[in-house]
Amino acid sequence: MYLIIGVSFLIIWILTFLLFAYYIKKQNNFIYIKTKDYFMKLLSEIAKTSEFQNRPFNFIRFNDPEIVLNVLQQEQPQSVALVLAFIEPIKAAILLQNLSFDMQDEIIQIIAKMDNIKFENVQEHEEIIRNKISLYSQNNNNEIGGLKSVVEIIKHMEKTAIKHIVEVLNEKDPALSLEINNLLNNNNL
Repeated sequence: MYLIIGVSFLIIWILTFLLFAYYIKKQNNFIYIKTKDYFMKLLSEIAKTSEFQNRPFNFIRFNDPEIVLNVLQQEQPQSVALVLAFIEPIKAAILLQNLSFDMQDEIIQIIAKMDNIKFENVQEHEEIIRNKISLYSQNNNNEIGGLKSVVEIIKHMEKTAIKHIVEVLNEKDPALSLEINNLLNNNNL
């Protein structure tokens, strides 16, 4: 029931925005673009604070899907089924299709046969998955810097800035300059 009210509220907001945006677009295209961006941010904030936030495993939507997938691949099919049953169907589908075929079949069967689950068990499992994702994220974020990072940054700079950096590096650390140039020229990332 609350979900229906939340979705209805969101639809009303979107329709109001579209009418408002159409009126503003007629008046001034620049204001329209600025208003649209602001309103989309506002809708995003509303969605974050709506009923969706109270669903179990909601934290998954704010995590890197690759990390979530890596954690779920280490879980038993029953655990994965529980998670996928609670998250948004589109995210569940993406995660499910990236699991092994055997696991996919078993998870679908488990979800189809799910009935009543004690809320305490869901909360307990939710906390375990949250901790595993958090731990996995922390362990994967320890590798920072290095030549790959430098090359990725430089590739997005203007040519004059790159030229300056290369010249300074040639004077201060020719070996490092050579390594960076080789990576830039060969794209061996």
